[in-house]
Amino acid sequence: MDINFAPPKELVELAEKTKAFVVDKVIPYEKDPRWTAHGPTDAIAIFLKPLTHSCAIADEESSHRR
Repeated sequence: MDINFAPPKELVELAEKTKAFVVDKVIPYEKDPRWTAHGPTDAIAIFLKPLTHSCAIADEESSHRR
């Protein structure tokens, strides 16, 4: 009996999309004045949340959480 430890294809695809989003969309804003020594302010979080939908890494329910 073989045991498959590979993650599901959907999870691998989500991880790839998430990594691309962070690299392409989030990291460039780390020098933004709304990104303080304590992390992103609410203003930048609100700005970035809609971008998660365009990258297909968030669902409608998660976009309402903070």
